[in-house]
Amino acid sequence: MAIVFTFKRSKRADFRNEKVVLLNTRQVFNSAREAKQKLKLKDGTPIIRVCRGIEKSAGKIDGRPLIWVFYKDYKILSEEEINIRLNQSNNKSVICINTNEIFYYLSDASRKYNVNPSCITRCCKGKQKTSGIHPVTEEKLKWKYYSI
Repeated sequence: MAIVFTFKRSKRADFRNEKVVLLNTRQVFNSAREAKQKLKLKDGTPIIRVCRGIEKSAGKIDGRPLIWVFYKDYKILSEEEINIRLNQSNNKSVICINTNEIFYYLSDASRKYNVNPSCITRCCKGKQKTSGIHPVTEEKLKWKYYSI
């Protein structure tokens, strides 16, 4: 008597060959892998996770977060919906008043100047005047929210 094993194949969706669109530039790529290679993005959040709505962004160019969607979804998005997606972010952008540096992620500002992110937030909300000290000039840093 022969024993036969059968394995059910998972119906897990395969997004590897889906076309993706970089909303920031409206550039279309044949796959997330192609986009990552052409833009020379470092490892990090997979583009597919952003397309599926799990993450907000994947990759940065000039400090700006990159927002991705599947091409099939892009075709039905209005210009207003695209702008809403581009402006959504877990982190608000901030500007250092002293240096005029814009940080698209508050966490980048906190790392650069070794400041607690909640202190920068309190400064932006007007609950405190300054947060952190410039490493060269030693002047107290002032922060505000920055809208793109």
